[in-house]
Amino acid sequence: MTLFGRLKRFAPTAARQHYHHLVSIIANLWFGRPSRHLVVIGVTGTDGKTTTASLIADVLGASGAKVGLSTSAVFQVAQERWLNETHLTMPGRFALQILLRRMVTAGCQYAVIEMSSEGLAQYRHAGIDIDVAVITNLTPEHIESHGSFEVYKKAKGQLFQAIIRGGDKNVNGKAIPKATVVNLDDPAHEYFLKFWAEAHYGTSLQPHPPVAVRQEKAVVIAPTSIDSGATGSLFVVNGHNISLPMAGEYNVQNALQAIAVGLVLGLEWPVIISGLAKAQPIPGRGEVIDSGKGWKAVVDYALTPNALEHLYRSLQQQGVKRIIGVFGAAGGGRDLWKRPELGRIAAQYCDKIILTADDPYDEDPAAIAAAIAAGVPDADKHKVEIILDRGEAIKKATNIAQSGDVVAVTGMGSETSMMVKGKQVEWNDAQTVTNFLRGS
Repeated sequence: MTLFGRLKRFAPTAARQHYHHLVSIIANLWFGRPSRHLVVIGVTGTDGKTTTASLIADVLGASGAKVGLSTSAVFQVAQERWLNETHLTMPGRFALQILLRRMVTAGCQYAVIEMSSEGLAQYRHAGIDIDVAVITNLTPEHIESHGSFEVYKKAKGQLFQAIIRGGDKNVNGKAIPKATVVNLDDPAHEYFLKFWAEAHYGTSLQPHPPVAVRQEKAVVIAPTSIDSGATGSLFVVNGHNISLPMAGEYNVQNALQAIAVGLVLGLEWPVIISGLAKAQPIPGRGEVIDSGKGWKAVVDYALTPNALEHLYRSLQQQGVKRIIGVFGAAGGGRDLWKRPELGRIAAQYCDKIILTADDPYDEDPAAIAAAIAAGVPDADKHKVEIILDRGEAIKKATNIAQSGDVVAVTGMGSETSMMVKGKQVEWNDAQTVTNFLRGS
């Protein structure tokens, strides 16, 4: 580590915060404050950020507008889209401002930005004129780095604090209100509804969500019926039939938030419905690979207990014969608490569990796998096999899969490399599955 890096690392918290804030402001000014020329939608939360941000971009794109997008899976500037290979959910300060400037140069009207708690805590959003703040949900994550769940929640809250007051932006002659979109099904919804905004929207999978702070002033988006199958979901909102090419009620929740953003920005229902119906597939997010042998593989990011359980439950509801889970946990000493919890959840839903390496960084993959296995109840220990080579683990899963099964490969999603002992090793889950199916 350089001397400058050591000074940053060991400086008092307040000094580090001032440093992060200052660098963000400098980057913003250096590139000419590009967000002033864009309607900016910030999306945060523990799970579902990438899918929600992508669906918002799809809805906005259906209006004919040029859209910019920044997520942990992909970047987009107008019609150009490419994989995010940075291992960062939210780009660094200068990288993010460069991306926003590219959006402006390309004629984009909207920028949809996935914002992580760590990125917000480091003020990477400072200087960005945010118009709409979206929170997907809030469950324990990154607790070691933040210090507590309450601090983690407040880091998410910084997005809502950053909504700019006054100076409404305009798109096609329409003033864009400053708005919040909150998941009313999440226990933390009251906290996020307290922030100032000109308009408050709440989403819920329940037709009649419970009364919450300010909810009487909020527009509630909730379906009257939901039918989610293996290839997609159908649901009804305000009398409108909506088709979404994504399975799982959790993706319906993500779509509800995209609907809310569309309504905030003045889009008509036919445009919103069209955008969701034509939603682009997201690499590594519920990505289905058909084996041609009666079973399928699903590649998904799902690295939190909440996300993993939602994925497994959705697969189970689709009537699959067996779930073969292949996963590990990220290293670097992050979120140690969740390792046994991942094991417990996998034991509940999976018929076979293959534990492997998943971005181990500088940790021993065997120790990580053992920590996950410790959460598996004794009665389910027979389900567990540890194969630290991720390629061999996936190969084993594809070899034992039978008709009606699903091989769920989780934890890395669309990432194109794996961090092992300080080195970046080329890797991609979907490509690995495909190669085994082709016999290559």
